Amino acid sequence: MRLGTKILLKVTLLIIFLLIVFSSCSGGRKDRNMDVLSTKANEEQIPAVDRKKPDINVYIENSGSMDGYVTGVTDFEAAIYNYLSDIKIAGIGNSLNLNYINSKVIPQGNAMENNLVLQDFISKLEPTTFRQKGGNRGVSDLSEVLRNILENTDSDNVSVFISDCIFSPGKNVNADNYLQNQQIGIKVNMAEKIAGEDIGIVIYQMESVFDGKYFNKSDRPVKIKEKRPYYIWLIGNRSDINVLLESPGEKSFDNRGLKNKLVMLNGSSVPEYAVSPSGSTYKKDKKNPKTSIYGITKQNKGPYAGRFMCRVGIDLKDFPLDESYLLNAGNYELNDPDYKIEVTKSSDGRYTHTLILSSDIIKPTELSIRLKRNIPQWIYDTNDDIGEDLVADNAMDKTYGFKYLIQGIEDAFRNYSDEYFKIKISIKN
Repeated sequence: MRLGTKILLKVTLLIIFLLIVFSSCSGGRKDRNMDVLSTKANEEQIPAVDRKKPDINVYIENSGSMDGYVTGVTDFEAAIYNYLSDIKIAGIGNSLNLNYINSKVIPQGNAMENNLVLQDFISKLEPTTFRQKGGNRGVSDLSEVLRNILENTDSDNVSVFISDCIFSPGKNVNADNYLQNQQIGIKVNMAEKIAGEDIGIVIYQMESVFDGKYFNKSDRPVKIKEKRPYYIWLIGNRSDINVLLESPGEKSFDNRGLKNKLVMLNGSSVPEYAVSPSGSTYKKDKKNPKTSIYGITKQNKGPYAGRFMCRVGIDLKDFPLDESYLLNAGNYELNDPDYKIEVTKSSDGRYTHTLILSSDIIKPTELSIRLKRNIPQWIYDTNDDIGEDLVADNAMDKTYGFKYLIQGIEDAFRNYSDEYFKIKISIKN
């Protein structure tokens, strides 16, 4: 082979080699660039950050009316000890700050920092300790106490308030005027707190032996040793309240005197819901299958014979109201008086409850269903309007002025919304 031909061949081979290398490098760069873009995209999809654990601030009222709950070893002490221990064990809070409260807050330490703090706190729940901790123990100004607690409650903490919740007008005071003014003050303080905040309140009604002096509305004492109601409040951000309702929840109070529960939530929202699969008496609208039906007819047999009936599945897991409240048809309102509503637990895993809608009249309608804000009956059953003699007034299981306290809070919530939710169902011929 001639020299010129050899050189030309080598140059050609060199060019081909370089082209392959550059092509490979270019392809490599392209792959790396794709990896970078892919990584960047993943970085932009930042997962939701878990909510910071709240500080949990506990306030036990140590006014004179509370002495009887801490005389000896009582269900009061056992319930509180178990509940706070369960909160600590579950690691729900960033801190567990223990306080007494009457006319002022009296700090007692952080139970998260030392295991002995909580044990010591509970073991010293005695009338002598209550007196030693000071403050104005003679008058229970609940409006002022709640104002103090609310001022120290925000999106970063939850307040646990423990009290008999008895109003103490004192001597030579018009009790009716006092209660009405307390209700207004509580409403104003609560309205300021829930303005623009997603606040939730839970009130557990508890029961324990009370061995001590009970003071009536005129501060006249009488010695009793009977079971009496007291209350454990949770006040805080709705998401934090939901956590506490799930764990430790009510199981902490098993066999420790739990009687009733009240849940109050701020605002109104729309739950997930859908009309159940069509049956022989109606068909689902293909355009809006969850909320619209047509071709309605009356049923020929069964419990709804001669009436039109449809079922609506609804998910109320984000509405942690008492189950008795959710199942009470009287708490729901329909805009069409020709329709009736029933509420049952759902066997469908997608929904927690079922709304059963029925009517004697076949007609098209845009049906609106809302869950109203109502004060449950147990609040009125618990209320003592007289405040004089527990035995003569058959009021041993009642709390003087309790309805005024709850009405004040509920009035504040209703100022923003008088319903928990509203849904709509379109019914066509």
